Amino acid sequence: MAYQGNSPAANFQSLPAVQRFNGTGSATAFTLSSAVANDQSLLISVDGVVQDSNAYAVSGTTLTFTAAPSAGTGNIFVNTISPVGSTVVPPDGSVTQAKVAGEAINESKLQVSNNPTNGLFLSAQSGNTGGLTWAEASAGKMLQVVSTATTNQFSTSSNTLTDCTPMTVNITPSATSSKVLVLVNMTVGGTADNRAGIALQRGSTDIFQAADSSSREGTSSGTPVNEDNSVYNVAFQFLDSPSSTSELTYHIQVSAQAAGSETLYLNRTGTNADAQYTKHTASSITVMEIGA
Repeated sequence: MAYQGNSPAANFQSLPAVQRFNGTGSATAFTLSSAVANDQSLLISVDGVVQDSNAYAVSGTTLTFTAAPSAGTGNIFVNTISPVGSTVVPPDGSVTQAKVAGEAINESKLQVSNNPTNGLFLSAQSGNTGGLTWAEASAGKMLQVVSTATTNQFSTSSNTLTDCTPMTVNITPSATSSKVLVLVNMTVGGTADNRAGIALQRGSTDIFQAADSSSREGTSSGTPVNEDNSVYNVAFQFLDSPSSTSELTYHIQVSAQAAGSETLYLNRTGTNADAQYTKHTASSITVMEIGA
């Protein structure tokens, strides 16, 4: 259809055809073929006399006269003259994200089938009218985190693994099927030309350790300590399967290169000189329970 001027902001609408009703002399309500927005959207005449809008009211598809029109065949003439003020239902799939106001969609609009609690997420649910339900995460959900961060210092001159007491953390898993992710980040120093051995234990059980081989010590990690005025970082992680709901203790053991001849330190340099170039540091051991 041709038109002059600017393009219309909306699509043209097809208005309902002229409708005629038979007056009975007693009936005041008549049903329109389609809903209109308000009284001003209609032009009505009875027996050829145009009716004032105060003589009738419209609600949806129901036209109600304040007084019953006279009896006659097709003597009530109804014409829709304008859709101004009407509510237009957009076609399916025509509303874009840009047309939706921020925070306009809330939980009630989503038709979620149940009430939420902390830690749940929305999940698709077959057979549910709304298609959504609050649910618990399955495998891989983090259930708890416990961490020990320490600036305490520790030293050993033993060439066999010994408990590094500041590097200890406890956790009680909520299920035997849970896994425990252990994250270790520590800083060591020592006397020059040293070698640090670092090992992880759960209780008294060695975990994530290589086996000893002849004179070679099996550890979880390690680092050379070449300068006694420097500190060296050691970091590693391990996913444990303890199969327990009892309290578990994860801790670090350390060893120096040779008994009595070298000393290894936690969170400080070997010399610990009172100078800007020597450092005091922090270390941590963190455990996370992961739902299986």
